[in-house]
Amino acid sequence: MEPPIDMAISDVTDKGFRITWSQSPDPDLYEYRVVVSRLDLTTAVNQTTNQTSLLVLDLSPDSDYVVGVTSMFLSAGWRSQSEAVVIHASTEMSSSTDLRFVEVTESSLGFTWVPPNATVTGYRVMYGQGEATEQLIPSPDPGNRSALIEGLLPGVMYKVDIITIGGYRESAPLVGYNMTGMLPTSAAPPNRTSLMTFFFSLLTSTIPADTTETTRVLGPLDHVEDPLDEDQYPDYDFFDPIKTAAPEGSTYPEEIKQTSTTSPEDSRTTPADQV
Repeated sequence: MEPPIDMAISDVTDKGFRITWSQSPDPDLYEYRVVVSRLDLTTAVNQTTNQTSLLVLDLSPDSDYVVGVTSMFLSAGWRSQSEAVVIHASTEMSSSTDLRFVEVTESSLGFTWVPPNATVTGYRVMYGQGEATEQLIPSPDPGNRSALIEGLLPGVMYKVDIITIGGYRESAPLVGYNMTGMLPTSAAPPNRTSLMTFFFSLLTSTIPADTTETTRVLGPLDHVEDPLDEDQYPDYDFFDPIKTAAPEGSTYPEEIKQTSTTSPEDSRTTPADQV
């Protein structure tokens, strides 16, 4: 009685794998028995099939198994079986799930995830533009459920991979994409023409429209309302009044001040007191 031949393991996941083998040429063959056991020899699967493959599911992630396949024969009402062909197989490590970006700025990406239902010994976080080629240092601890990547460029799409590390193997990466925030845009510079119009309107709004004079000091040669009569004051030096000595009992103005006082209602000129 020939046992199965060319046995192989394929389609490995964190939940199981597929077992395949070649068909036996014995005409009395009617089925195969497949037994999958853990390393502690507890049985996980014990199943018969008339096919040359079996998909085994509901196994534990990141675990090692012993797989045995036996050929079963029926001849003249008698049952018999071959020796079991044994190989080893392992399930993959489960990936983390539910990657969410919860804190995004112009230079950082903060995110969370949910760990698998398996023994986790650590994480490796990779990131980059286009491809995740940079590793986050330090790596998150086994008990962490979040991480923060800093020092990124603003307004750039980044790829983030989270690899979950088990006791024996690493998981397939949990992949996510997110863009960093944009830098705040500064206000556009004011238009030069608008700025000049603004200052001109501000200037004209603070000066009454009917005001044309400002305070000034008038000398003897400036025009005053009552000009001095040269015949009346023959000794007065109109070109230099300071040098002229006023005759006793006479009063000569050394300087006449004139102040222009304006108001929104009226504008008038008032001679100042003579000194």
